[in-house]
Formats: sequence, structure tokens, C-alpha cells
Amino acid sequence: MKINFLGNSHLGTIAPALTKAGGAREISHFISRTYGTVDATVVGPQGDATIPWIKLTESTHYGHTIDLGAADVAVAVGFNFSLVQIVKLWESFQPVDAIGDYGVPSLGEHIWDKYVDAALDATFMMRTLKMLKEVGSPHLVVIPQPAPAEWVSTRDGDRFAIYRDLVRNGDWDRVRGMFDRQVRRLEADDVRVFEQPSDTLTEHGFTKDALAMGNPAETAEDSFYARGDFYHMNRTFAGHVAPAFYEWLDEAIPS
Repeated sequence: MKINFLGNSHLGTIAPALTKAGGAREISHFISRTYGTVDATVVGPQGDATIPWIKLTESTHYGHTIDLGAADVAVAVGFNFSLVQIVKLWESFQPVDAIGDYGVPSLGEHIWDKYVDAALDATFMMRTLKMLKEVGSPHLVVIPQPAPAEWVSTRDGDRFAIYRDLVRNGDWDRVRGMFDRQVRRLEADDVRVFEQPSDTLTEHGFTKDALAMGNPAETAEDSFYARGDFYHMNRTFAGHVAPAFYEWLDEAIPS
């Protein structure tokens, strides 16, 4: 099986583990970097296109052209498809039946769903999937951005207040349900979604703190925790995800 992985920094975290656990599979990684200078190009049976939001480095080992015609599976990783994105939307509007009061205008259920759908459709993830389909992609798989580290729900500071409030008010499960609805939307569009392994999650659906790059025990000024990074995970996380992903993939898309 030949697999092309496309993603941002969240793919960068798990790419070494995916390669190591890949066995006989032929694996290529196309990782968008903030310091990248070359736009990725995708080539498929129905044409080719440039993806300007996937910025590759000059020295990428896999080149700058993603050949979908030669691949069995294309896997999109991260690209703002996440619980974090749902929370950001909640900071501007809240559903009318929310338990807590967040000091923002309320939207009725139908309008709220449209609001969330439109915002997620504008993410790099949805735009990438659309482009892959247009040029003629093989099987499409999505690995969402990991759930936030659990400490974000208890840490002081304005930046983390929305997570604390969602949990304290009893609305966090509603956020999780909204993200699950987006997963179901993708699956209805013939995109398979690899959901985060349960052994990496707390009972409330946060990533376990020990798996986050932002370690609460490391508070140096330049640490991930000090910078408030609750969304990037570490190599231990990658070691959990990679074998679970291939086990899932072999059932979802038999070679």
C-alpha cells in the first residue's frame, strides 16, 4: 500500500512514528511548514493543482509534487479540523440552548449548525479535501488535530477562560458533540476519519497531559507550556497513534 500523508505541524509530530510503524507500506510525508517556501502540487487522474496553503521546504525528501495517481490512500492531518476550531466559534456566538452564559449573542439550533458548517468548510482541511477530489484522489482519510491537553480546562488566564467556562458550565460535551457532527459530515461525503485513540484521552475527551508538548511541569519562559500551547502533542503521543492508525486503516481500507 502506498500512502501520501499531507499535513501541518500535527503531521510533523507523528510523521517519524508513522514511518517507523509503516512496515512494508510505501509512505511519503508532505508537511506544511511556517518557514516553507514552495507550494505543494497535487497530480491526479483528472488533472493537477497547486495548494498554496501547503508550504513545503526546498529540501523536502519527498519532493514537491504529490502524485495521487500512484497512491492508494491520501491522508490529510490536522489543517484546523479540530475541537479547538469549534471552541473558537463559541467565543463569538453561542447556541441558544447553551447551559452557561458566555456574554455573546445566541443563535438558534439551525443557524448555529449552518454557522459551524460554514466555518469548518473554510478550513484548510476542507479546502484540501475538495482540491484532492477535484484532481482525482484515491481513498481519502482524515486524522484530525488532537484534542486539547486537559490542563487547558483548569489553567488561569484569559486565553484559557473559554475552556474553563465550557467545562464548569457543563457545555464541553456539547462542543464534543458538535465536532462529532463534523466527523459524520465527512464520512457522509466518503471521507474516512481516524478518531483519536481512547487510551490517549481523559474521560472528558481531553488529551492526557503526559502526552502534550505543553508539560505543566516545565514552566521555563520558552517552554510549550509557558507559551500556552495546549494543542501540540509529543512523541509519546505519536507512539500511541501510529500503530493504532495502521490497525484501523487495514480494516477500513484493505490492501
